[in-house]
Amino acid sequence: MRIDELKRIAEENGYEFHDEHGLITISRISLDYENIVKISKGRLNCLWIHNTRCDDKDLNVIKAAIDFAETPPEDREEQKKFYLRHRRICSKGFYLYLQKLSDVADMMSVRVFDFSGNDDIKFSEKEIEEIKKKFDTDLKDFELVEVEE
Repeated sequence: MRIDELKRIAEENGYEFHDEHGLITISRISLDYENIVKISKGRLNCLWIHNTRCDDKDLNVIKAAIDFAETPPEDREEQKKFYLRHRRICSKGFYLYLQKLSDVADMMSVRVFDFSGNDDIKFSEKEIEEIKKKFDTDLKDFELVEVEE
C-alpha cells in the first residue's frame, strides 16, 4: 500500500494524518475515546496501536495500517507522474492523451496552465510501460516531463 492510499483511508474515516520524523501517526480523538496508530516509515512490520473503542471506521483504519506496515518501505511512496510531450511538435503543446475508460490513445493540444485538473495526461512509470505494451510502441517520439504538483 502506498502512503497516499493510507492517508485517503484515514481521512475518509475521520482520522487525522501526520507524517513526520520517520513516523506516520493516524489519530481520532474525542472526549470519550482515543484511537492512535503509529507506523514506522523505514521499518517493515513495525506499528503501534492504542485503541480505546472500535467501530467500523476504526477497523478500516487498523486494517489499512497493517497493510501499510506489511508493505516494503521502498514500495510505500507515491509514484511520480509524467506528461508525455511529443518531441517534434512540442512547440505547439502536443501531449499524449489517453482516455482511460475507453483505452483510446490520441494526441491533444493542451496549454501548460491547463494541466492541473486533467489526470488523463499524467502517467506513472508503470502506466507508461503498460501503454508501450498495449499499443505496441516504444514512445520514442515522446519525452517525459515530470509533473510538479
